[in-house]
Amino acid sequence: MSDKLQFVAGFPQRLFAQAHDKLKFVGHWSPIIPLHDPTIFSAHRSAFMLIRPHRSRLIEVKLTALGSSEVQAEVALRFSERSACGSSRGPAGELSVMRLVANATLRAVERLSEERLRCRLAELNRVRAFDRELVMVLVEVELNDERAQLLGKCYVNTRLEEATARAALDATNRYFEYASSTPD
Repeated sequence: MSDKLQFVAGFPQRLFAQAHDKLKFVGHWSPIIPLHDPTIFSAHRSAFMLIRPHRSRLIEVKLTALGSSEVQAEVALRFSERSACGSSRGPAGELSVMRLVANATLRAVERLSEERLRCRLAELNRVRAFDRELVMVLVEVELNDERAQLLGKCYVNTRLEEATARAALDATNRYFEYASSTPD
């Protein structure tokens, strides 16, 4: 099971094993236990609490024009009590700015992981699916000798830049959790 679950002290190990087998993943991969299942919660409804795993959170996306043809993107993230910023600069233009924001987000993720996780933006695209606009990113990550390609997506609800940063986080959050829990 890839999510780390925290349980209230005193939850019987036997019931945890039953609950583990019945976990369902919905939405952003939040583990949800079916509370109506009497085989798990007959006498222990109040003794069980499921806490969502810690994730890095987007604090701010800031774009600064550096003249008429250059832009700097800055992204701030928070994980538990730590925060980190990443920046990237390059030419103006919609796709270019999206790439700058994604790269700035990945730099912040690397800093938040204390440089244990290496990230590289492989692909980025703005697409239309299910009558909605979304940003999709493909990120190549490296941790020690392990390499992976991760896909992230985010619907564009307000700002394109914010959706781009959230798509990069969507791609890296699971691996970030893994990197945080893996010894050097």
